[in-house]
Amino acid sequence: MSKYAKKEQEFLINPRIYPLEAIYATCYVFVDRYYLFLDEVRQRIKIVFTPKASNRRNHNLLKGEFLNELLNNTLRFKISKRNQRIREMIVKEALFFSQPKKEIDGVVASEEKTNQSWQNDPEGIAIPWEEKYKRKKSR
Repeated sequence: MSKYAKKEQEFLINPRIYPLEAIYATCYVFVDRYYLFLDEVRQRIKIVFTPKASNRRNHNLLKGEFLNELLNNTLRFKISKRNQRIREMIVKEALFFSQPKKEIDGVVASEEKTNQSWQNDPEGIAIPWEEKYKRKKSR
């Protein structure tokens, strides 16, 4: 413990168990209440917590809160890594189908230009039912 900060606490975290990204994310949760210092000591990540002046919370709970949040962020990181290909595929499909049709498929655009028979309506499909089958008024 430092001679300048009486309420300073430090933890050693094994980066082989907890990914560095999860450690950073967990530290970020605590930056509003503590000043944090990270260092590497004998292949471990040392985190020093110094409470801010406005922080009046119980510092005895810090270790439990930090370790719970670290476990939460580690799990989120691993799930995110496992589902990365699925997320990329979903975004790719969403971006692909959000493009105008002419930019997506030149074949479809050229077919629309050459095949204009849908506008001629030889079967009379586009004619509303009322017009097609309206009764003739008897006089």
